[in-house]
Amino acid sequence: MTEQDPRPLSLFDPESLVAALAGLAGLADAQICWVALSGGLDSTSLLHAALRVRDRLPGTLRAVHVDHGLQPDSRQWAEHCERTCSSLAVPYTLRRVGLQPVRGESPEALAREARYATLAALLSPGDLLLTAHTLDDQAETLLLALLRGSGVHGLAAMPFSAPLG
Repeated sequence: MTEQDPRPLSLFDPESLVAALAGLAGLADAQICWVALSGGLDSTSLLHAALRVRDRLPGTLRAVHVDHGLQPDSRQWAEHCERTCSSLAVPYTLRRVGLQPVRGESPEALAREARYATLAALLSPGDLLLTAHTLDDQAETLLLALLRGSGVHGLAAMPFSAPLG
């Protein structure tokens, strides 16, 4: 799926979000249900889906955007996320991390590590963090694992749920 081709999103139903989350242990105790909002089509769709089923999600629904500062227009993406949340009446949190990769370092890997650390520091024990990933994201993760010679664990791509922090 690309930003220009939203057809696969028609397969995503907010009810499937509720059904998928129903099996998570400790879900009912969550005080905050965070949506990691990049501003792209996948995370924005997730935010809209969460809004449609807000009454069946635990705690308060909030959105968080992590600005890595790696792209020239990263501030505009953060502002876009803020406007989106404001128009939807969803509390919004912005975290900026000023990353400066050194030569030979993967900017994507650095951004991912910084994002995970930033989100882990933001969340309180028991909070729920929802992230959106497309099938292309899953395929990319699998291919990278294959190229790295990953074992069976790595070949499973991204798990449905995992602890953070």
